[in-house]
Amino acid sequence: MKSKKILAGFCASLMLAAATLPSVSAADAVKVKVGSAEAKAGEDFTVAINLSDIPSAGINGCDFGIQYDADVVELTGVTTGAIAKEDSAKLDGVEPLEVGYESGFVSIIYALSSDAITESGTFLNVKGTVKSTAKAGDKSELKIVAIDRKENSVSTSNNADIIFGMLNTDETSVMYTPTITDGVVEVIGEENPSDKPSENPSEDPSEDPSDKPSEDPSEQPGNVDPSKRSMLGDVDLDKVPGKTNDAVLLAKYIANKNKYPLSDEALANADVNLDNAVGTADLTMLVEVVLGKISLS
Repeated sequence: MKSKKILAGFCASLMLAAATLPSVSAADAVKVKVGSAEAKAGEDFTVAINLSDIPSAGINGCDFGIQYDADVVELTGVTTGAIAKEDSAKLDGVEPLEVGYESGFVSIIYALSSDAITESGTFLNVKGTVKSTAKAGDKSELKIVAIDRKENSVSTSNNADIIFGMLNTDETSVMYTPTITDGVVEVIGEENPSDKPSENPSEDPSEDPSDKPSEDPSEQPGNVDPSKRSMLGDVDLDKVPGKTNDAVLLAKYIANKNKYPLSDEALANADVNLDNAVGTADLTMLVEVVLGKISLS
């Protein structure tokens, strides 16, 4: 659960920290509407998440979760819709959309470095399956909620923000107040046992093992060789440390080191707290460097 939320935590940390700057102003609300569906027990369904009334500045960062009743349905996939942008400035292997799954909850991060969503329409498509044990008349809300994590590595408060915003490299970032319309899936008809799908997508033999989130590297001490360090904070090895790209690559590694591995040199550079292990504490520090709150020693 922890590793699945690192990426969402990175986006939220960056945007929430920016929101504390005096130059950040309030913005109009953006409307977020989750669709509804009806399906029989054992059947698949798809609902759309639509955005409308998007402020003129646009949206380049989102951070939220979808909460649902795991006794009734299971959400199995989230893909981009018609208005979602393909980031022209993305790094190799770094996609704008990252999704984490657990029973009853899906965490979503969407982050662009150069483009922005400016038009209304379908932002995401959410796929799921009605449980084979569900009965006709059962319902599951699809509720947009904040990611349930600590606000930062030293906070005692939980994050309470559903984030839709425009994060810029200068001091013109804005956070929008989303107006949420939640969705619902209703079970209809009779159960058809012959149509039962696998209730646990992780047991699909066709699944790529590299897609499985790895254990949190912060719980694996000694995974850094200090002799490989070339420049502290230079995770993308472009000789310019402490940029957004460095933090993005580190966040990807922490979320899933099998899918987004780092070289020995990049890992050593990512160990910004110099404890010979790369984890969430390093990501928190690197985000603060990106925001200009601290400098690398």
